[in-house]
Amino acid sequence: MTEKEKIEKYLFNKRNKSNLNASFLHDNWLASLPGLQTKRRKLIKSVSLDSNVSEQKKENNEVILRIENSRSGTVFPHVRSTSEGDPNLKNKVTNLGKVRKQWIQEMLSKVMKSKRVFGSTISAIVKADGTGIPKFLTKCISLIADNPSHMNSEGLYRRNGIMATIQSLRFEVDQGRLIKLDLEKNVHILTGLIKLFFRELSSPLIPWATIGKLVDAYDKISTITDQKQKEKSIETVGQIISTIQQANRETLFFLLEHLYAVTVLSDVNQMNTENLAMMLGPTLSWTQDLNNMTNMTSMMIKQNNVVGCLIRDCKQLRI
Repeated sequence: MTEKEKIEKYLFNKRNKSNLNASFLHDNWLASLPGLQTKRRKLIKSVSLDSNVSEQKKENNEVILRIENSRSGTVFPHVRSTSEGDPNLKNKVTNLGKVRKQWIQEMLSKVMKSKRVFGSTISAIVKADGTGIPKFLTKCISLIADNPSHMNSEGLYRRNGIMATIQSLRFEVDQGRLIKLDLEKNVHILTGLIKLFFRELSSPLIPWATIGKLVDAYDKISTITDQKQKEKSIETVGQIISTIQQANRETLFFLLEHLYAVTVLSDVNQMNTENLAMMLGPTLSWTQDLNNMTNMTSMMIKQNNVVGCLIRDCKQLRI
């Protein structure tokens, strides 16, 4: 039994001792409910179990509960709303339940409609944004790509930013305040935010089954010596990528083209395709079948190799 339930049980027993016809309790969050800010309807706050409770009669048949916390000595006045002999009290309680249920449904509806970014899916995000690629990702990558000093930063996508700042920006993004990204001058905070975004997707950018197909395709390509034949075989990779959801596919191409631009400056930023694949590969795909972990280490290495190849070949993959 929770602390709140124990308190409610205690107050229920007190009602019987006082020969009151009925009683009902309100949590402090009910203060926002419409129509409940009446003279007889007050609030009860949660208190510790070792508090001392005493009753004191008040006019209009209301009962004052003074709850004193024995640890801090703080006194909180509370009211249990009741009216002796009120024939309409049962209807009032019923109506209160209906209003409370309606309010909860409205709040849940607002939460479900919120434009959450982190922990969602690419398809859900672009649907909420009304775009082909998540607005957050477009803005964040643009802030990096349009700033030469950012693109030339040594260890781009390898060095870590301050996690507290990254989490703070994450909250702002989930609240729809993308303008906060413009104020961030540390490129490693922005890259950390991008890696966190892909890592926390509820489903990966590249489905795990697709990664398996891409591993097989690139294994075959690696055995081809003729350059023209190899370039033609890369079309097979493009066909595999074309089978994933459009939102994921467009987001993947957008990311790969950005990472390719980073590798062009590898002499300055020290980030080639292998380094970028090692940093971002694990965030772009993972298995959701925890029972199928056979040869996972070797598969992760192959996955990173595939991501490196996708960065290198991104210009040839669109069909």
